[in-house]
Amino acid sequence: MILSDIKYAIRLLAKKPGFTILTTLVMTTGIGLSVYLFSFFNVMVFKALPFEDGDTLVQISASRNDFKSVNMLNLHDYYEIRQNIQELGEFSAYRDVSLNVSGRDGARRYGGIAAEPNVFKLTRTEPMLGRGFTAAENQPGAERVVVIGYDVWKTQFGGDKNIIDTSLKINGSSHRVIGVMPEGYFFPYTSEMWVPLREDATKSNRGDAGPVFGLAHLTDGASIQDADKALAIIMQRLEQRYPKSNTGVGAYTTTIPMADVEDGAAFIYSLHVIAILI
Repeated sequence: MILSDIKYAIRLLAKKPGFTILTTLVMTTGIGLSVYLFSFFNVMVFKALPFEDGDTLVQISASRNDFKSVNMLNLHDYYEIRQNIQELGEFSAYRDVSLNVSGRDGARRYGGIAAEPNVFKLTRTEPMLGRGFTAAENQPGAERVVVIGYDVWKTQFGGDKNIIDTSLKINGSSHRVIGVMPEGYFFPYTSEMWVPLREDATKSNRGDAGPVFGLAHLTDGASIQDADKALAIIMQRLEQRYPKSNTGVGAYTTTIPMADVEDGAAFIYSLHVIAILI
């Protein structure tokens, strides 16, 4: 019976070759688009980071009136969270910075990160050359140092293995190169260079502190939901203590791949539904 149906379908398709070709192209395009959408969002949004313990690594961001829009935390709020939450551990803080590197061939801009010293330890990754930052180098007024990415090392310095301790002019100031990260390392996101944050909340006023994103690992047995509940309590206390600066300010965690999606998650899931319908 099935064989007869197949033969009948083939005869009908053969009578209208133009319609058959068009239908085949539409189905092929639809299936290809669906597979691409699923693969793209799995890699870019849902897949865990390719590091040891990458599935427990989260970003801590600020919300405004319960609206999640990838806002940074006040540095003092980050310190309060770090000291009072049990569901998160191994903290680090960072912010995106633009780094203009001057050389013989002119200036070139790189995407960079200003971070606390343990940012590389969070990903269980050591520099392939040199070392990472120290606590002393993270203090205001400390020597300016930089860790560069593999691609920068190759393109800017021709893969020179004697690059460590050489000087690099960044944003008009001399920085000493102290490390080179392995090939393919761009954490967080597409970073190519890393410099110390050089800020300490214990040595600055609340109004003068810069904004940061927090990074941490979930502790054993803790989930993102558990961390968010604990963060809500901490931020409520801070709102009561600092109503002028913290009214309506909350905090929440996301996995690193989902960190830039936030309230756009509904759009991502809608695209998945569209892919299924196609």
